[in-house]
Parts: sequence; C-alpha cells; structure tokens
Amino acid sequence: MVQTAGNRKNTDRYGNGKKVRKKVERENTEGTADKAQSREAGGYRIIALDLDGTVLNDEKKIDERTQAAIHKALAAGKEVVFCSGRSYDEMADILADYPDMNYLCGESGALVYDLKGRKPVSVVSVSREAIAAVKKVVEGRDVMLHLISEGRALVNRAQLSRMAHYQMGIYQEMFYRVATAVEDVFQTVEEENCSVEKINLFHTSVEERRKSFELLKQMGVPVTMVFSEIASLECSPLGLSKAVGLRTLCGELGVTMEQVIMVGDADNDLEAMEAVGLAVAMGNANDHVRAVSQVQVADNNHSGCAEAIETYLLDGQRQEGSRPPRPGAVNGADGNRMETE
Repeated sequence: MVQTAGNRKNTDRYGNGKKVRKKVERENTEGTADKAQSREAGGYRIIALDLDGTVLNDEKKIDERTQAAIHKALAAGKEVVFCSGRSYDEMADILADYPDMNYLCGESGALVYDLKGRKPVSVVSVSREAIAAVKKVVEGRDVMLHLISEGRALVNRAQLSRMAHYQMGIYQEMFYRVATAVEDVFQTVEEENCSVEKINLFHTSVEERRKSFELLKQMGVPVTMVFSEIASLECSPLGLSKAVGLRTLCGELGVTMEQVIMVGDADNDLEAMEAVGLAVAMGNANDHVRAVSQVQVADNNHSGCAEAIETYLLDGQRQEGSRPPRPGAVNGADGNRMETE
C-alpha cells in the first residue's frame, strides 16, 4: 500500500520526529579513549555491503547462503552493515529479516542508524539552496523526482506508476509498497519544513541524465553527484559519500577504517572502497570498481557477498598492497561523479 504524507510510518525512528544533524566529517575519527581501549588488535571488524547489484541478486533477493553468512558473522561478534543509497523505508522489508543486525549506513552515507536503539547516529541534509536549484533544473522536463526525507521515499503521485518509463521498472513493486506519494514533492518539503538527505533524479535516457548533470554542474550547486542505475542521477550533500557514513560508524564503534571491508559494484561505492582496509569487487562490478578493488568475488547471482564474508571477515584472510589511483577520482574527470560548490 502506498503511503501518503498523512499516514507516515515509523516516526519514532528519528527520535520522535526530532531532526538530528552532524557536520560532514572528511577525516576519520577514532572515537573516545574508552572506545579506543576496547578496540580489537588487528583483523576486520566490519563488512559493509552495498544492496542493489551486490548483496541483492537480480531478483532483488538475498540468497540462502548469503543470509546464513550474515547471521553467522553477526553471531561471531562482527558487524555486518548494509551500506546503500536507499532510504530507510526502502530497506525496511530487508531489515525485517535481520533483527540481529546493529547498524545501517543508508542514503549514500547521509544516514547512519542504530537499529537496536532505533535512533540515528548521524543525519546529513541537502541545503535548501541545492533543493531550489534541482527544482529549477527539472522544471518543464520529463524527470521523475525521488526525494529522501527523514527516511521516507517521497515521490510525485502522477509519476509513481510510470517507473519503467524512467528506466527504473525493476523497482516499481517496491515503490508501490514503501513510497510516500504526494502531489508535489517540493511543496511537501516546504510545507512540512522537513529535511532532505538525498535527491534522486530518474531520467528517460542517459542523454537526459547528462543534461541534468551538466546544468547542475554549471550552476555550481552545492551537491555531490553520482551516476547510478541506467539513467539516474544521485544528488547528495556536498562532500558526502558512503565513506563518510562509514567513518561516522567507525567513530561510534571505536574502530579504524582499516578494519572495514567494503563490497560493491557501482560508482557510488568508489569512495568507500578507496577508504577502507579491504575493497572487494563483485563479479558483476563495473570497470571503475574493479580498478580500485584489491580482490574480486563471485557476482550477485552467485553468492559473492557470502564468499567475501566467509573468506575475509570470518576466516580473517588479509589482502595487503596498494591500489592504483582511479583516474578522475578528485575532479570528476571520469564523468560519473562530481562535487560542486
């Protein structure tokens, strides 16, 4: 059943409606002295798993071997964290099968959430300036809007049933279940005065996506942009990435990024993969991800994440050695990621 703005679920997950914001940290923090004293010496403590194209197979399910590996790792005292661009609502169905999971890193790093305490560790929002600029760029164009606001997936009601038109048909059923449909997403945000952690623009073609990317780039909009899916453009708070979310989580747990494994397949995983101790590329990963990875596992249809958990998190095999720098990693020259300010 499609949610409406008037019947929002799980309002307590953000501290009974209180907005929590933390400044984006570009540098890793070690946590308090007490946490540092409790840190294990060596070994991987956390494995961060991207969802779509990584832990989820092409049917958007987690296979039995991977499920078992996740539960086994959690029972062993390791942290298994879904590290996704999805909103909380878009992950709720999956999380229901993992009551033993402690944290998630969602919304491309904008949300770090304590699942057991049912409260956010950190929430980072897009600026009002950026929201206004995106509104101007899409005005009069055939672009589907998906605003992630305080864990909700806000979409325009008129566009919800046409996701295939915007190259997102595989997510249609999920959006019917979890999306909050409104008449106008921008008007809803303004009227409710709610924060927006991420803006996704779903396009009809890669050419239309490139047009949005170039327009926002020319305007100097304060966002980080990443290409995703077939023709989607993710717009996150300036300087934000999954790496930032993982650093926040490491500070909370008193571990270092060297004790983290990141498993991914697409461009929005790159910064995290470059920042952690072990970068694992799925067998179906794109060339950018393969270039920064240290090891590769099977693809998402053949239990690649289970392989990563069993081999590197539970068995403790370490992979040393430097990774070659990714061309365009700093200035967005590869055309798939750009920070503007």
